[in-house]
Amino acid sequence: MSTAPAARQNAPEFVETLQAAFERACRGSDRIERDFGIGPLSFRLRVANAALAEQMTRALEHLSLPTVQNPDLTVLLWDDVTTHTKLPPLPWHSLPTRLQFETIQQLNTSRIYLSFNEYGGILNGYDTASNTAFFWLEDGQNVPTHEWSTPLRNILHWFLMRHGAHFIHSGAVGLPFGGVLLAGKGGSGKSTTAVECLNSPLQYAADDYCVVTANPPTVYSLYSSAKLHGDNLARVPHVFPVVANRHELRTEKATVLLQDKWNEKLVLQMPLRAILLPRVCGGRDTTLTPASALDAIRALTMSTISFLPRIDAATVRRLNHLVASLPLFHLCLGTDMAQVPQTISRLLERLVHH
Repeated sequence: MSTAPAARQNAPEFVETLQAAFERACRGSDRIERDFGIGPLSFRLRVANAALAEQMTRALEHLSLPTVQNPDLTVLLWDDVTTHTKLPPLPWHSLPTRLQFETIQQLNTSRIYLSFNEYGGILNGYDTASNTAFFWLEDGQNVPTHEWSTPLRNILHWFLMRHGAHFIHSGAVGLPFGGVLLAGKGGSGKSTTAVECLNSPLQYAADDYCVVTANPPTVYSLYSSAKLHGDNLARVPHVFPVVANRHELRTEKATVLLQDKWNEKLVLQMPLRAILLPRVCGGRDTTLTPASALDAIRALTMSTISFLPRIDAATVRRLNHLVASLPLFHLCLGTDMAQVPQTISRLLERLVHH
């Protein structure tokens, strides 16, 4: 028998349960509040204790704002272990696997967005009625690298989507007068391209996740981190001294916090001038060739859809509009890494002065 009616009726009650659980977690703790901005939008992190706040804001420091009077979103963050509390049983607790999934899906309404990673013990929720989001994990002493280096991905995706901006799986580099989007699936060369540009006059907005708006085409930085497969570190050796997780490289990508060494290279936003589709070609030289709209749409939307939950039709339409409004190129990456930023710089100069 379906659990849908009960789940829908309990959605507002579930939000109240999460709010109460956060308040309990904050009792007797040093609750921290920090404000951040992405373009015209602001969000506040309200964290149950300082230790968790330090971890979850490391990759967001470049977006930090003075206290905002009325942030567009408030995110409540807590865990069980460090606060010595226990999250109440979730609505799908003890149900068979099939009904667990169904219940989570049914709790997702026009008001509430929800995802739960059972293996990581991480809950993401977003209540559009109160502009409040919830991030809970079981153990704040062991935050997975992908959660502190690219924090709150689902929550920021849902929040931005409702404001006409879009969290996408792409990199971005350029100059204040214009930048390029680096689109493609994992392993295509986005991160290597973006990180190599740190050794050039180009500035860095993202290597893997960023925010875009279609009208006008603009890219916004989201995280000050970069991730590279261990075997790619030899191509960009300048980042190895600041790899944050060098002892976990057998099982994880190398994670770099760029503000530790390249804070002046981080750019918060840029007008977009082109979309590039990187790919490793094996020759010495880096070259550009025209790309089709179909190639760009596939690179931009398919990889984004595979990483993020609940993408609406309006997002796909706006991304299609973005593709239609910009020049599109394949970026064939050669082994002479210095040519990568040089090729991008020449393209930007040509497009701006065309």
